[in-house]
Amino acid sequence: MPVTLANADAASQVSPARSELEERKLTLVRRLEDGYSRIELALQQGRDVTQWEDLWETLLHEYEAICDELGRMPNE
Repeated sequence: MPVTLANADAASQVSPARSELEERKLTLVRRLEDGYSRIELALQQGRDVTQWEDLWETLLHEYEAICDELGRMPNE
């Protein structure tokens, strides 16, 4: 079958579910990096960061779950 523009476009598209998970993953990476920096700064200032660390761990678990789910999806 010859490759046409329509075929190439269809082949290059990522499923909406995968795309949504990838976007959520990127958002979580940014939040985790930002949170880590803020926690480190607050620790240097002697502040209690227990609640921040709890939230950070929750975000980390969500990130791990998304990575696992993406790993189970077929590559497109």
